[in-house]
Amino acid sequence: MREVENQVVSEDSIKKYLNDVLLCIKLSNYRIDNNNRQKNRAFQRTYSITNEDYIDLINMLSPTNFSTSTRNYKHGFQNEILYIFKLETQLFNSVTFEYDHVTLYIKTNLIEKPILFCIFISIHIADPQKEFN
Repeated sequence: MREVENQVVSEDSIKKYLNDVLLCIKLSNYRIDNNNRQKNRAFQRTYSITNEDYIDLINMLSPTNFSTSTRNYKHGFQNEILYIFKLETQLFNSVTFEYDHVTLYIKTNLIEKPILFCIFISIHIADPQKEFN
């Protein structure tokens, strides 16, 4: 099992994790769960985000974007460790027709068995009221 929740994770471990995430994308072994949460839907609508845009954002991640790890608290999946990243970027706002400087919250779940598979659980604007490592 990967590192325990909120422990210090080495840069090499994060590099390997991101390499595995990118491999999942290359092999089409991934799912973007962008419709399950209000924040995800609002982000997608405001910035007219397509699946290709999500992949572009994920490709921008580096170990310096790592924020924390946490257990999956969903019933039946408590053995999984989720990795959370923050990404600062500029996106075109399809409502205001201007570019916004945004900080994104990206939560991933890399499943190693039976095959390497990645679920992008959340991709949305980070909540400014919540602390973000």
